[in-house]
Amino acid sequence: MSTMRWTFKKETRGVALTDGKMFKKGDAIPVTVYDLYTDSRGGASKTVEVYYYGNAPKGADSEPTMRPPSGKQLQLGKAFEIAQETSTGVSPTSNENGAVEKLTNNKTVMWLGLIVVGYFAYKYYYKK
Repeated sequence: MSTMRWTFKKETRGVALTDGKMFKKGDAIPVTVYDLYTDSRGGASKTVEVYYYGNAPKGADSEPTMRPPSGKQLQLGKAFEIAQETSTGVSPTSNENGAVEKLTNNKTVMWLGLIVVGYFAYKYYYKK
């Protein structure tokens, strides 16, 4: 017989990679992260991070519980990817190699540059 304990870690957002009952591919989904500690009689014990679909339960804290969380367990990389909030919405942060990509928004940079150039041009031509 082995012991299993789930410890609430955090709540985050993800991007669905496949269709599910509650979400479609590409949707932003709520993901709850738990540490799962397993200990068997043979002496092997380990702790892994597991992901579940849904919001954190009311009063969630870091106290371990022997009851598994309600909600569907998700596989990172197969069913969803961790997402990063941006000004234009939610977007995934990793590529095929698992490396985090730097997010850029070229239109925003262009408009900010144009505003700065316009400001200094105005100041130059309309000196008082």
